[in-house]
Amino acid sequence: KQWYQRRVAITAGTILKAREAAKLRTQQLDAKRRKLKESLESKESGDTSGVSLQKAKRSLQETIKKLQAEGESLMRREEEKLREEFTAKTQFIITDKATLKLKWKCKKEKSTDCDSALIPLL
Repeated sequence: KQWYQRRVAITAGTILKAREAAKLRTQQLDAKRRKLKESLESKESGDTSGVSLQKAKRSLQETIKKLQAEGESLMRREEEKLREEFTAKTQFIITDKATLKLKWKCKKEKSTDCDSALIPLL
């Protein structure tokens, strides 16, 4: 009985090992098939992805142009604000009248009063 049980145990063990090996082989083949299938699909869809890539590039360029235009308009507005502020400040300075008092010595021979004079500045 013992050798018969050993033989059955050996065959059962080899059968289990063979089943596991077969499962492993099929999994590996399935993985290879999946990779092959995915690569073929990517090659086939590669032509259409080029078109979508071009569309993406175009949309990116359009977006860049829009942003540049917006930036330029903002810069113009800021420059105009600064110019207006500057002109307003300079006009205030120019319109504000100042007087300068000068004293000088002159000969007494002339009949005009030469001690001091007020001169308006612009």
